[in-house]
Amino acid sequence: MNQEKLTEFQILQRKDAKKTMIVVDVVCVLLLLTGLYFGVRYFINESFLNDYEAEIYEPDKPLSLTKFNLFESFLPYYNLGNVYYQNEQYDKAIAAYNKALEKNPIGKRECP
Repeated sequence: MNQEKLTEFQILQRKDAKKTMIVVDVVCVLLLLTGLYFGVRYFINESFLNDYEAEIYEPDKPLSLTKFNLFESFLPYYNLGNVYYQNEQYDKAIAAYNKALEKNPIGKRECP
């Protein structure tokens, strides 16, 4: 009888261990995806900044940042406005700046 209860206890322990491992696996996958997201965002942004400092003004990179910039969604449009301005495409620059302001109203936080 004592041995049966011990076996039931061991079975419950194993079930709890399996549940715990599933939770740990899910957390690990979420951490990996978060790291991948921030890594891709960092490299795209760094590439844009290097090109901008080298006076290579291509609008493709800020547009790709719109997909990866969740927390500061105005920033790619602000950068795109700067690129258009440098390329003397003033109408497109104004449109991009307006989109940046639309994504981030002035009362919330000002564009840099």
